[in-house]
Amino acid sequence: MNETLVEPLKIDNQLPPVAPPQEAAAPVSPPPQTVEKKDERSYISIALWCLKWIWIALIGTLFCQMAIFALFVVGWAQRYMQRCVIRRWFHIKKGKFSPREWEAFVVQDAGLAYLNKAPNWFWRQKGTAWPQSEPGFKGFIKLLGPRVGFPLHSFGKNFKLGFQAIVNIWIFTLPACILWLYAWHAGWNNSFHKVYEQAFVGPVTGILGILLFIAAMFYVPMAHTRQAATGQWRSFFEFGLVWRIIRERWLSAIGLAILFSLFSLPLSIMKMAPVFMMQGDSNLATMSDMELLGFLRGYYLFVGLLGFIAYVLLRVVTARIYAKGVLRCVEKGTIKIEQLSSVERRVMSCLDVKPEPAKEPRHVVVRAGAWTGRRVMGVTGFAVLVVIWFSFVAQIFVSEFFNYHPFRAWMNQPLVQLPWYQAIPKHLLDAEKAHNAALAETAMVEEDSDDGVE
Repeated sequence: MNETLVEPLKIDNQLPPVAPPQEAAAPVSPPPQTVEKKDERSYISIALWCLKWIWIALIGTLFCQMAIFALFVVGWAQRYMQRCVIRRWFHIKKGKFSPREWEAFVVQDAGLAYLNKAPNWFWRQKGTAWPQSEPGFKGFIKLLGPRVGFPLHSFGKNFKLGFQAIVNIWIFTLPACILWLYAWHAGWNNSFHKVYEQAFVGPVTGILGILLFIAAMFYVPMAHTRQAATGQWRSFFEFGLVWRIIRERWLSAIGLAILFSLFSLPLSIMKMAPVFMMQGDSNLATMSDMELLGFLRGYYLFVGLLGFIAYVLLRVVTARIYAKGVLRCVEKGTIKIEQLSSVERRVMSCLDVKPEPAKEPRHVVVRAGAWTGRRVMGVTGFAVLVVIWFSFVAQIFVSEFFNYHPFRAWMNQPLVQLPWYQAIPKHLLDAEKAHNAALAETAMVEEDSDDGVE
């Protein structure tokens, strides 16, 4: 009886060892539900991002139809350029980053939190400080100010920044525009009245205006970007600092001028197009004034959309050039961090940007060769820039020769000054006013007749 009890124990000892538990391998593959939720969030984020930019383009296009509202586009672009500059610094110092890393970077500083998203047209930007929070605001204003001002906080900010920017740009560019306007009228007067003794006035004034405008465009794009990056209108006039950035990125400045000229070409063609459309399309030629007015409003709405996109893209490219230039200048020591604005210093400190240690002096022959090469390249770059900016100016003269727009065509260049693209002839606007007045008068007569019947 005892032997039968021992045998099963021997069989149990011959069993293979038990496999170790596999619990450690389970966390390697994420649960499928988590992945689906993550994908859903990314799709929602992309959809919201697309909707926001459609909204931005829609409002920007509408604002480009009137000169006064174009100021808001300039101010909005100022705020967007500041975000592009700081985002570019973050990209250069941190490499490729995710939206969450960018958000964590700007949110860590209350003074930079408003840069997390693209600027708004109307509503208050999240993270923007209220002026009512200052000690001077008390009582009723401090209580109701944020609530009343919420819907139009960004609207007012865009107008303020746009006004400051356009005044600075006009100081540099309007003298050339005035000379163009005078040269155009002097040329036409000479053509009609044959005053040959004064024939030189028109061409000389025009050439002087062209040279002035080209000289201004060497400086204005980068100074405009500096004003946007700092948020201070005085920064536009920091000539020495801006010129060092331009010299640091002179090759990119040539590329930027090429972009200005290329983006201006389709807009110049579209400015001339209505004249040729009227001649080539019999339907347009037979339209009434009101029908033609409706057609032109739709046409310039499309032009405004393209113009707004071109205006913003040029500012983004300029902001990237400025950001790289400032960073290199600081690292090379040609610009000290103390010369930058408080916002720029704060970002440089967060990104740990410091001047590089001084390098050992090179051999005198090497230095002489480098100096000569820099001078040759500088002169060549200067000549190339003059030619490219002349191609930009030439488009203005040629387009006005085919389709003349009195006054405004010379005094406003949409890609440089106000992004205002609507150019409906005055006689059509007068016809609209007369049409509306006639409709109002007819309505009043009908109302009076109805009252008489009653």
